[in-house]
Amino acid sequence: MNVDFTIAVQPELTSIDKELQYIKSALLYADKIVLISPMVYMYTQLTSGGAVFDEKQILKLMKFILPMCKEREPETYRKGKSVVEDLSRIIYSKQYKAIPLDGVVNKNVI
Repeated sequence: MNVDFTIAVQPELTSIDKELQYIKSALLYADKIVLISPMVYMYTQLTSGGAVFDEKQILKLMKFILPMCKEREPETYRKGKSVVEDLSRIIYSKQYKAIPLDGVVNKNVI
């Protein structure tokens, strides 16, 4: 008989220690562990070997991270939301999309 555990953890903004504690405890009994953790997800996205981010992926990750700051750091959330909105407008603008990706700058774009 297999014993499967699913661990869902509310994120701590500074570390993944809480998640690791739960995993260590579950390892004593479980054959399989599924971890549901926004903090661990962010950590793996940022530290995955060979991960290459373009600006849209970074924006998506910022939109994912920002709501976690809302309750604990409302001022950071407010400022961050403004930055994300500004960055989003730039990235999805026609002028930004018209910039060539091969390193040659089109002088007519800007």
